[in-house]
Amino acid sequence: MNSISAIERIMLQLFGWDPLGWVHDMDWYREMLRADWFQSIRPYWFRYRLDWVAAVVVLLLIVMIIWSIRKILRRSRRKGIFKEGQVLPEKLAQQFEQKGEFRLAAEQYQIAELPEKAYELFLEAECLHEAAEIAAGLGRVDEAVELFERSNDQASALRVVQESGDLDRAAEYHRRRGTQVEAAQMFLEASQPAKAAEMFAEAGMLTRAAEALFEAGQDIAAAEYLVEFAQKSASEFTHVEADLMLRAAKSLANAGRNADSARLLMGSKQYEQAAERYLAAGDKKLAASCFEKAGDLEQAADLFEKAGEKKERVRVMELMRRAGKQIDDRDYVQALEEAGLHERASQSYQEMGLVEAAVTASVRADQPGEAAAILAEQGRFEEAAKLYLEAGDPAAAREQFLSAKNPKGAALAALQAAMYFEAGKDFFALNDMPRTVDSLQNVSDSHPDYQTASSLLGQAFNRLGDLEMALRMHRRAVEKLKFGRDNLELFYQLARFLESSSDGQLRKEAKQIYTDILTENYTFKDVKSRNDSLTD
Repeated sequence: MNSISAIERIMLQLFGWDPLGWVHDMDWYREMLRADWFQSIRPYWFRYRLDWVAAVVVLLLIVMIIWSIRKILRRSRRKGIFKEGQVLPEKLAQQFEQKGEFRLAAEQYQIAELPEKAYELFLEAECLHEAAEIAAGLGRVDEAVELFERSNDQASALRVVQESGDLDRAAEYHRRRGTQVEAAQMFLEASQPAKAAEMFAEAGMLTRAAEALFEAGQDIAAAEYLVEFAQKSASEFTHVEADLMLRAAKSLANAGRNADSARLLMGSKQYEQAAERYLAAGDKKLAASCFEKAGDLEQAADLFEKAGEKKERVRVMELMRRAGKQIDDRDYVQALEEAGLHERASQSYQEMGLVEAAVTASVRADQPGEAAAILAEQGRFEEAAKLYLEAGDPAAAREQFLSAKNPKGAALAALQAAMYFEAGKDFFALNDMPRTVDSLQNVSDSHPDYQTASSLLGQAFNRLGDLEMALRMHRRAVEKLKFGRDNLELFYQLARFLESSSDGQLRKEAKQIYTDILTENYTFKDVKSRNDSLTD
């Protein structure tokens, strides 16, 4: 070989010895070097001295095997010695017991293979867990379980019960620990699918409970869990769940339970079949809902009507309209009326040009104001006004009475609306002075027409013959005003009242006011002639 390792070089120099020379001289080694399969490896084998790597690995394996054998031999030897000296731990246990060290004594009795004595002393030492382990080993299940429970080790208690084959008791432990799924698996392994299903259901895994029962051939019981699952679930179902529901639906239908079968068919989105099952169960409303989901809107609308679900029928008819299906307007508006949707019926009647029907529908909808608006558009003001009054809108009623040229109705409506200024004006125009006074005296001094109201009160009191109150109202109308073109009418009415007086001083005041008015507006009403008459 062309190259040798540093170790080989040292060995050769010091001792003239090649550690792997005996391997290199073996026939199998030389044949391996000449083999075709080895040719691709050969350069690396010599360059990196991989024969040494292989030798070291083999040596490590030999060391590990020797160490493992030695360990096994030592353990066997120690066990043999222990058995030979079995008297020793028993005597030692007795010594511990005499000293009152019960736990140490119990441990030595265990080593001496005297479990009954060890059990008694563990109990004496209140080492409940250790005593429970011994009781379990002795087959005393109830004692072991009780001791594990007293030591708050529910898991060990469950293990002992489960190993004893008392599965019902084990299931109760699973309930306490909240591990019902493990209990279910335990029952499945014991070929008790009904109890497994019960555990799955308690864990909230209703579909898994159903699967367990299906596998056991108990289809109706499985269907019960799926019905419960369908009722509780608000989300869409998976393909696996839908397939289970289809199977359960078929079983329920065969058992004559059409409503439950339909519910499961809905869950699996078999809406048309679900509708037929609901019909078989006599539930037209749910059948209609299923037909709607299946796209059969005509059937859905018909069934909603038969079920007394008038509003649902209207909703489906509107869906049909939006889908481009022809529905007679009269049929649609009749459906609205039957559903009590009178407001919408009124709108439809208006679109159809049926005014009377629209008004009637609005009144039925308890919306006389809408009916009044329809009549007002048709120029039927008097009828509109009455409906506005019925609707509690006397202000709108006043406008309609005015349009109908009914001043008395307008005045009464204004009074009802607390529109005291307007009511006073209307009553003044009707020459009803008592009501004029009653109305205008309710006008507050913050009202924008307060001065005008005072002037009208002056005129009303004058006509009623109360000249003192008339003068007081006329003066109140102008007392806070600065004379100008905007308030000439108020000063004019004051001057006219003063002019009618027999008191020379008041007449002189009237002349002065007329003169002031002429200064502002020379052509204002008949001021010029009145002023001239006072001059004469």
